[in-house]
Order: sequence, then structure tokens, then C-alpha cells
Amino acid sequence: MVLALCFWQLWKRRNAVVFWNEAPQLRQLLAEFMKEAQVWRCRLEPARRSVVDAWSATFDSAMQD
Repeated sequence: MVLALCFWQLWKRRNAVVFWNEAPQLRQLLAEFMKEAQVWRCRLEPARRSVVDAWSATFDSAMQD
């Protein structure tokens, strides 16, 4: 599930760069992932939500560096 979300966000970011001439920014990609992950998290069963939380924390720490 998380892998599909990562690929989806990469695809959307790529399209924004190619078709809308936006600058490729890693921070924006990570922020969009975390925002979308919270939406997807609500749809998961409680036992699987920790996976999304762990990935979000990883990406959040990458944004802080």
C-alpha cells in the first residue's frame, strides 16, 4: 500500500515537472506523500496504521535535514 502511494506521488510530481514546468522539489514530494498518507491511513484497519505512521515519520525526518 505504501509503495503504491510512493509511486503515485512520484508520478504526479513527474507530471507537474514535465507538463506544468514546475521545479522538481524533494520537500514538496515528501509533503504531498505525508498529506495523502494521512487520508489513506483513515481507511486502513487499525493494525496496519502503524506502517503509514512509520513511513510518514521517516519522510518527516528527511524533510528536517
